[in-house]
Amino acid sequence: MTQNTPLPPCHSATARTTQRVLSAAQLKAMGVPAGRAVEQCGSGGPWQQPLPGVFVLHPGPLSGPERLRSALLYAGRPPVSGRRAAPSRVADPAYGEAMLTGLAALSLYGFAA
Repeated sequence: MTQNTPLPPCHSATARTTQRVLSAAQLKAMGVPAGRAVEQCGSGGPWQQPLPGVFVLHPGPLSGPERLRSALLYAGRPPVSGRRAAPSRVADPAYGEAMLTGLAALSLYGFAA
């Protein structure tokens, strides 16, 4: 393989799926319909739905960072009513205006409380 060898077409999708906590909007953008995502979360399914509109792509308990990311994705959802304008610039568009502060932010980056 040389530097000029093209990457396989699934490369970008594979890179995105390394994140195991995704919003319904992110899954939809990857071609996974909402109904299919909910099916995967059924009894004994391979996925979980810890919060409405947030999916964890593995069974078993969530790690601390996965719980925090789930909370950010849930809190940063665009409003249904549309009364609030979407922010023009945010660090991660999936989080909207949501952010972690205090001990939660410190623990996310591995600092002891």
